[in-house]
Amino acid sequence: MKTTHFVFYLLSILLTACVPMSEFEADDKAGLNGSFEQSKNCLPVNWLIYSPKTVKYSDFRVYLDTVDFKEGSRSLCFDVKACSNMGDRLSPGLSYEGAMNKTSKYTISFWAKSSSCRWQAKVGAVNAHDGVYQTLIDTTVSINKWRFYNFEYQVPKNESQNRIRFTVNILSAGIFKIDQVEIKPKL
Repeated sequence: MKTTHFVFYLLSILLTACVPMSEFEADDKAGLNGSFEQSKNCLPVNWLIYSPKTVKYSDFRVYLDTVDFKEGSRSLCFDVKACSNMGDRLSPGLSYEGAMNKTSKYTISFWAKSSSCRWQAKVGAVNAHDGVYQTLIDTTVSINKWRFYNFEYQVPKNESQNRIRFTVNILSAGIFKIDQVEIKPKL
């Protein structure tokens, strides 16, 4: 009987440790999918989504909004009632990671709206083990109509980072919408 309890205990620990850090739906044909037009299982493809399934101790929903968008026929919306302000995988949000060209500068742009929430956008040069990030914006200003954000990112001189990662997190209660994300090497 004790062996059965031990096996059950061990399995419960292992299964708890296997909770994913984000949800991800892939589609090689969709590319960046910065306007969130391509989706699977109600999530935009090619984006890491920090969703209610993966973010503990939060109360929010994430959905593709087909009523309020800037380009195409939808935007990505986070309706947050409560969440951690720690960022990254510990807060509601999204990330995109792609191969980095051998260029020293990138342009990152997107449209966003927010209501009563603090949100943050970061970009970084990363590899499988670490990254060097730069905060692009960290704000609590409510934006009732779509606002365009455009940033230039200088890639740090470090040969070990071979990918670029763009992350947006919602860090307090409110509504956040994003659309038309572009990440382009600057020639």
